[in-house]
Amino acid sequence: MTEKIRLRSIEGMGENWATIMRWADAAFREAGFETQLERKGRDGLDTVRWLSSGETDVTVSLTSASAMADRATGTYRGEQLRVRGLAGMIHVGHYFYNIVKADTGVREFADLARVKPKLGLCIASPGFIAGQIARAYLAHYGVDVDRDIPAWGGEMFNVMRESTAQWFDGRANALMRENTRFQAVGQASAIYDLSFLSLDRNVAESVAAEYCLDVVEVPARSFRGQDRPVLTVANPGYSILVREDLPADLVYRLARALDVSSSTHGVSEDIFYSTRHAPQAGAPLHPGAAAYYDEVAARYLS
Repeated sequence: MTEKIRLRSIEGMGENWATIMRWADAAFREAGFETQLERKGRDGLDTVRWLSSGETDVTVSLTSASAMADRATGTYRGEQLRVRGLAGMIHVGHYFYNIVKADTGVREFADLARVKPKLGLCIASPGFIAGQIARAYLAHYGVDVDRDIPAWGGEMFNVMRESTAQWFDGRANALMRENTRFQAVGQASAIYDLSFLSLDRNVAESVAAEYCLDVVEVPARSFRGQDRPVLTVANPGYSILVREDLPADLVYRLARALDVSSSTHGVSEDIFYSTRHAPQAGAPLHPGAAAYYDEVAARYLS
């Protein structure tokens, strides 16, 4: 009998997550599995919870969130979740950029609470892992986003795919969320004079430890008008996750399907799969996935 694999991601704003699940679903079907692919809910925190409770077999999350779920820290502090990695996906330059139009008078994070600027702020909602991360580092500078931005006369925009349009039509004048050069931060820096806000190292390291992130430095002159290095945090990528109690031989074949049966290892313009990086899934690898990647590594070394 053909084995049936249930895959699930979120609705609404989780388009990268849905893209990854469609890519995995196609690879599994090509390998001979029967699949059920669905999208449910809008809370990005729920995907690993579904997996842990057995509601689905395969899901996706940020690599940092996978690690948080395993360690019961950050957004999953105090929760006992059981998830295992199937494959880590590379997302190039997935940094938390913090930019503000220069005409706001804001030059550094400490200016926010002092100047109280009217901001059209692009930031993920608190129901998304990225939204909690941005709120965590802003709190170190005395900013309560959900209270202060409206109090200062501003508003928040939560949908990342709409950010570029919001900058072009003048609604947005600040962004504090995960982004890449292909997205709003690259577009806005080409046409506006911006302040690139740099985290203090102790803040970056504290937030990175709690939320399982990398601390990274954006070199000076990476963008027009960025005349100094900028310190920030970064999410390593995305992770495809599986239920802990799936049989090892089944997960081995799922891992192999992603490698061998996918039509391409380029999932999108800036999300990629490779067996070299796939073991870096945040949460510990499922033994079946680990066996496949060990086999591939041994083949390359032989």
